[in-house]
Amino acid sequence: MKIHKLVMKKARIEIIPMIDAIFFLLVFFMFSSLSMIRMRGANVSLPAGSGGKGAVTPGEAPKLVVSVTTNGTYFLNKKAISRQTLQSSLQDEVSARANSVVVVNMAKNQTTQTLVDVLDSINKVKTPAGVSAPVLIATEPVDTEGRPIDTQTR
Repeated sequence: MKIHKLVMKKARIEIIPMIDAIFFLLVFFMFSSLSMIRMRGANVSLPAGSGGKGAVTPGEAPKLVVSVTTNGTYFLNKKAISRQTLQSSLQDEVSARANSVVVVNMAKNQTTQTLVDVLDSINKVKTPAGVSAPVLIATEPVDTEGRPIDTQTR
């Protein structure tokens, strides 16, 4: 009788499970590092959509336009005012016009700090109901090169 010798197979290292384990560790460390980062940002009241609560439709509320020009001149409804009197002038206008909406129109060369200062002044203005006045930020349409489009000649 002949006894067959068992042939020893060469051991193999499978790489697929190792790749799976490394990707699992990568994902774990990515999510755990993201949870360690404290996200900081300014609280902003965002406008609601057209069907949402608090949406403003055109013609519904009077607009109070606060403009800051390229040279830093402040205007309230095309009337020049100083930075120091912005809040008091705006408070008078908001008190006189119920349900008014404040529209902020900033020149492109103005800093973000100027925008934040204007928004801070507007946030301190209270309506007759005792809440902050609603604010919209006007944007300017531009072409593909970034030049302003004159919408009034169209």
